[in-house]
Amino acid sequence: MNIENNMLSRVLILILLTTLSYAQQQHHIPWSSLADSPFPFIRADMQATGRSNFVGPATNNVIWQRDMPLGVLFGPIIGYNDILYTGTNSVYAGGINYFYAINKNGQDLWQFETGTFSANNIAPIIANDSTIYFGSANLGIYALYPNGELKW
Repeated sequence: MNIENNMLSRVLILILLTTLSYAQQQHHIPWSSLADSPFPFIRADMQATGRSNFVGPATNNVIWQRDMPLGVLFGPIIGYNDILYTGTNSVYAGGINYFYAINKNGQDLWQFETGTFSANNIAPIIANDSTIYFGSANLGIYALYPNGELKW
């Protein structure tokens, strides 16, 4: 009986160690939808895990940082000429919220106000004709020209 208990405890320890050693490894999770297509949905991250197949920066130098008063739910996207585009995760009092274009030095190029009581927190995408598309929590989709004017 003692031999059986000893063997069982060894098996349980082996299972525990195996589980712990693989717990923090990144694995590709197949997703049968647009994630494997050219459609750029949140960097092909349909599950919003924040994982990326791209290699990160080689150095840890922070060029600039910026506090977004209403927060950002999904990260900004990088457009042409290194312009960042992002919406907000909350709304100012009175229903004022913005969608931002930020230059490579961290300064606002323009702000687009949707004027709804819902945050502009749906990840933006940029088409090959430079049209910027983003969604709002009000179930609206917006298309902007590169200068921040409303296209539709």
